[in-house]
Amino acid sequence: MRTVFRIETPSLVLRPQGDTQRMLEMSREDCARQWLPSQIYRDERHAATAVAYLIGQFNLDASPTTNAFVFGVEEKVTGRLIGHVGLSPLFDTVEVGFGIATSEQRKGYATEGVARVCAWGLERFSIPAIVGVTDKQNVASQRVLIRCGFIRKEEKMMRFQGVDRPVVVFELRRKEPNQSAAANRRPAGQSDGSDNLSATLAAAEDGQTKTQNGGQTVLGNSGDRDARARGRFQRVVNACP
Repeated sequence: MRTVFRIETPSLVLRPQGDTQRMLEMSREDCARQWLPSQIYRDERHAATAVAYLIGQFNLDASPTTNAFVFGVEEKVTGRLIGHVGLSPLFDTVEVGFGIATSEQRKGYATEGVARVCAWGLERFSIPAIVGVTDKQNVASQRVLIRCGFIRKEEKMMRFQGVDRPVVVFELRRKEPNQSAAANRRPAGQSDGSDNLSATLAAAEDGQTKTQNGGQTVLGNSGDRDARARGRFQRVVNACP
């Protein structure tokens, strides 16, 4: 069953993708080119093709282990599309991906959108966990994930945006009804990753935002997928802003 629906937060409306011209504009911003080079639209027709595909993926009889659930992020007060956030398949798990337009970064929108989509996904689909994968240098996205309760799991080399590069993997686990709030608490002596970010974040706050303020993680293409089962998904979702 395909359906069009929306999720609201205090500041945002999360709804199926649209606004192809706006999506095209955001995909060409410097931060998108830096962190998401494979997610840049060639033209409005390319953007429209991606929109149609992503809307078709909204099948609530399916799951983000097989389908991409990518929401447009709309600023509630203006009704303007300012980014995307969504859940998509990554190997045998589910990955969260997000991106916010440069002009709307540093307002808490990424954190607000990611937290809401993850809560929705964990509850709606009863998946055990959601992962977030970022370029090792993308500290802004790492900060968003940590604020949403993700725990830093590992650092490794991975096929990422079409290139083998170092990435950081984070994880958010679903709490069972009888679990306490300690379910996502890190083991004793293990950092959640925030300590490792402090020096770089201090530099970013001093104005080095061009290289550290992408505010985005890759959506749906963090690793190589089975080409036959997910080839079309990879080609289209890699183009998202």
